[in-house]
Amino acid sequence: MEEVVFSGYKGVLCAEAGGPEPGVGCAGRGIVVAVELLKRIGVFDEYKPDMVVYDVLGDIVCGGFGMNLRKGMADQAYIVTSADYLAIYAANNICKGIARYADRDGTPLGGFIYNVRGMLDEPELVDRFAGQTGSRVIGSIPSNKEITESEIYGQTTIERQPESEIAHRFRYLADRILENGDRINPAPLTGKQLTSLASKIREKTQTYVRES
Repeated sequence: MEEVVFSGYKGVLCAEAGGPEPGVGCAGRGIVVAVELLKRIGVFDEYKPDMVVYDVLGDIVCGGFGMNLRKGMADQAYIVTSADYLAIYAANNICKGIARYADRDGTPLGGFIYNVRGMLDEPELVDRFAGQTGSRVIGSIPSNKEITESEIYGQTTIERQPESEIAHRFRYLADRILENGDRINPAPLTGKQLTSLASKIREKTQTYVRES
């Protein structure tokens, strides 16, 4: 157990699954193997954690990824996305995976988290996307240099700068997740709806380019 579980800030237990060698194996299947290992060596029985958070690469929608949704591995799933079209496209694919199993004791969708990346900061586009799926955005993380600085030092923003505005933003997001009772089977966007949203994103992007 001590070879795979490490104690982090404030006693948070951490386990890094990693991934397969590039071009070999399935990352989704790697998630399954990692969770089964934690169960087999008794991590959950030994530590009895108050909460378990699985941080999974979002563009994996293969069968291995779907297996975790089908098994209801988590009480609820949150999709982190930016306003970039490719990010929303990937988020919509994840909605398809969740929708396939949510009505059969699979993992439901708890909501979306807006993570500002790149030059396009348009929360209303992500709000629109979330609303069309039947869900909502429960919190947002702005583009912030303090996050990058904390990552360089191998720390969270709450650990490195506990009284900063961004640290309070993360605390607020954590409270929203803890209090959230909305769990749904999402309705993924159709190709026509995605095309319409893409045109809005393109208009906003062109406006940003002209202004810069």
